[in-house]
Amino acid sequence: MSKKYLSSLLALIGDKVVRILLGLFVGVWIARYLGPEEFGRLSYTQSIVAFITAFCSLGLEGILTKKLTEGNLFQADLLGTSLLLRLSSALFSVFIVFSITPFFSVSVDFEILLLTLSTISVFQSFSVFDSYLYSKVLGKFIAINSLVAVTLSSIAKVTVIILDLGINLLAFAIVSEFVFIMFGTLVLARKLEFSIISWTFDIRVAKDLMKDSLPLMLSSFVIIIYMKIDTIMISKLLDERSVGVYSAATKIAESIYFIPMVISSTLLPYLIKKRKISNEEYNEAFFDLYTIMSTIAFFLALMVTIFSESIISILFGSEYIGAASVLSINIWCSIFVFLGVSCSKWFIIEGLQKLTFYRTLLGAFLNVVLNFFAIPNFGIEGAAFSTLISQCFSSYLFNYFTLKTRHVFFMQTQAIGMIFRPHRFLSVILKYKRLFFISKIGV
Repeated sequence: MSKKYLSSLLALIGDKVVRILLGLFVGVWIARYLGPEEFGRLSYTQSIVAFITAFCSLGLEGILTKKLTEGNLFQADLLGTSLLLRLSSALFSVFIVFSITPFFSVSVDFEILLLTLSTISVFQSFSVFDSYLYSKVLGKFIAINSLVAVTLSSIAKVTVIILDLGINLLAFAIVSEFVFIMFGTLVLARKLEFSIISWTFDIRVAKDLMKDSLPLMLSSFVIIIYMKIDTIMISKLLDERSVGVYSAATKIAESIYFIPMVISSTLLPYLIKKRKISNEEYNEAFFDLYTIMSTIAFFLALMVTIFSESIISILFGSEYIGAASVLSINIWCSIFVFLGVSCSKWFIIEGLQKLTFYRTLLGAFLNVVLNFFAIPNFGIEGAAFSTLISQCFSSYLFNYFTLKTRHVFFMQTQAIGMIFRPHRFLSVILKYKRLFFISKIGV
C-alpha cells in the first residue's frame, strides 16, 4: 500500500474527527438550548425526513467508486448519469414531502421544519463527485471541502442559538452545511479540470448503474429503519421528551461510526486490486480489516460504558441523565456496525448486493418487532436493546446462514476473538505500519 493511500486516509480521518468534535460541541449546545422536548421534536422531524428521502442516494456510492476504479466506462458518463439520477430522486422526494405534509402536520412550525430539512437531499446529490475522488485516492480534497462547510454551518448554528432565533432558523442553519458542500464540490471539480459542464448522461449507463445499485438502494432504505425507527416509535409509544433523551445517547454512540466508513471507503480501491492479485492476499486483507475494526470498537465501547454517566452529565446536563443507561447499551452496537460496514465493501466487490439487502431487511424487521414489545415494557432502554440484537443478527450472524458468506462469518468470529489476543492485534497494526511507511511500491 503506497503513501498515497495513507495521505488520503489520514486526511479523511482528520476531517471526520474535526466534524465529530464540532458536531458534538454544537449538537450538545443545541440539545441544551432546546431542552429534551424540543430536541426530541427536532430529532423526530429529522427521522421522518430520513424515511422519505432514504432512496435519494440510490445506493450509488460504492458502485460508482468501483466502476470509476475499474475504468471500463467513461468517467464523464458515469458522473453525469449518477448526478442526474440522484437529482431526480431528490426532487421527487421533496415533492412527496410537500404533498403529504398537510396530512400529518401538528403545527405550522412542524411544517416549516419538515419542508426545510427535506431539501438536504437535493444538495447531497452533488456528492457523486466524491466517488471520483475516492477512486483517484484524493480524499484530502473531500476533507478540505467538508471541513470548510461544517465550520461555516457550525458558525451559523451557534449564531442562531446565541441570538435565540428559534428552531425553524436552526433548521436552515442545519441545511446550510450541505449547501456549502455543494458549492465547494462545484468549485473543486472545476479546479481539477473536470467541470460538471463536461459531464454527460447516458441511458445505457443509467440502466447499468440502477441494476447494480438497486439492492443497495433498498438496503439504504432499510438501514434508515435501523437508524431512525427507534425515534419514531418512541415518539408514538412514549413522548417527545423521551425521544430527546434517547437521541442524546445515540448522538454520542453514533459519533464513532465514521471510523469504519472512512477506512473502508478509502481502502476500497486497494481491496479491489488485491482481489485481482490473489484470493489469499484478498482474504488476508479483509481479515486484518475485521480484526482492526472489532478491536477498536470493543475498547471504545468498554470505555464509554464505564464513563457513560459522566459523559452524559458533563455534555448534556442533568435533564438528560436518563440517556446514560441507553448509551451504555447502544454503544455495543459499534462492534457489529464496524464489522458490517467493512463487510459491505466485500459484498460490493463480489457483486452480492442482493445479500446486502436481505441481511439489512432481516435486521430492520427484528428491530421493529422487538421495539413493539420492548419500548412499552422497558422504555428507551428497551429500544437500545432491540437495536443491539438486530445489529448482531444482520451484520454478523446472517453470514452463517448462506454458503457464499459463511467463510465471512468465520473470519469475523476469528477477528472478534483477536480482541482477547492483543499481541495479534498489534502484529496487524505493525504490519500495516510497514506497508504505510516503508513500502515504496504502489498497489
